[in-house]
Amino acid sequence: MAEGRRLTPRKTLAGVVADMGSFLKGARQDYAADLAADPLAYPLAFDRLLEADPALFSPLDEDGVPVKGPPGAPGRYMPSRIAGYALAQWNLHRRGDGEAAARFLPAAEWFAGQAGGDFMHDLPIEGMAVPWPSCLAQGEGVSVLVRAWRLTGEARFLDQARAALPMLQRPVACGGVASTLPDGSFFVEEYPGGRHRHVLNGALFAAVGLDDLVRLSDSAEPVAESLRDRLLAALADNLGLWSSGDWSVYSVERAALGARNACTLHYQLVHVALLQHLATLSPGLAPLTARWSRGARRPATRLRALGMKVFYRAANGW
Repeated sequence: MAEGRRLTPRKTLAGVVADMGSFLKGARQDYAADLAADPLAYPLAFDRLLEADPALFSPLDEDGVPVKGPPGAPGRYMPSRIAGYALAQWNLHRRGDGEAAARFLPAAEWFAGQAGGDFMHDLPIEGMAVPWPSCLAQGEGVSVLVRAWRLTGEARFLDQARAALPMLQRPVACGGVASTLPDGSFFVEEYPGGRHRHVLNGALFAAVGLDDLVRLSDSAEPVAESLRDRLLAALADNLGLWSSGDWSVYSVERAALGARNACTLHYQLVHVALLQHLATLSPGLAPLTARWSRGARRPATRLRALGMKVFYRAANGW
């Protein structure tokens, strides 16, 4: 692996300003899909995000796969962006959009074509050595592949979803994403070896992907089931690590001056949407999920979270 020493900026100044403004304005709706109405939908409503901002996953390459990367790195293939676009199109397909399935499949083919079921990033971001794996990419990729199998009946998609599991089992020290929380329980890393340790949203996407494989494949999936259950147990026992009252924090580590990285409203709503689904499997997740949901709707709580975010950024010089 070549060392990615130059950090790629994660957000433009306009993006940071928009994040800060969201604390003040709130959100018109949450991000949770209605799985009671459609159990095959993806639980995070990427389709609503796409409808709110049609350029969110653009541009597309000649095959119809998103190639937009972070600022300063256009034209790169980012697994999370490709998966988000695919899952948006999937939900649109499930809602009756007659052309969405054709837009979904090229992105699914991208995941199917990645060697060994490893959905790697080649961006020099967060000081990571490139190419680098992520539990978020593995989980979202599995979610896309299982649905591609549901759509086409082609076994290769399900085979590739299973091939993605070893990366989630392999320790960070051995090139994988598996690690442990402070109490020794199983966890998976969004940025293995990077500056942000124990990122919550990445683990939630991984848990959803594992559950999708168990729930939607119509076959016994003992490896995925074991990984899902271990991860859910760890989250249920430790969810408070990511809590600051009625608001969630991005990762476990504390930065300079004891600052904690309060989530933007976007990530708060992502956490709530994914946790509401996972709480049906692990009820211990429900109480804190409900608190975070209430916090997202309360202006006073959002203002407190904005103060935490500003302090974190000031303390860390970025």
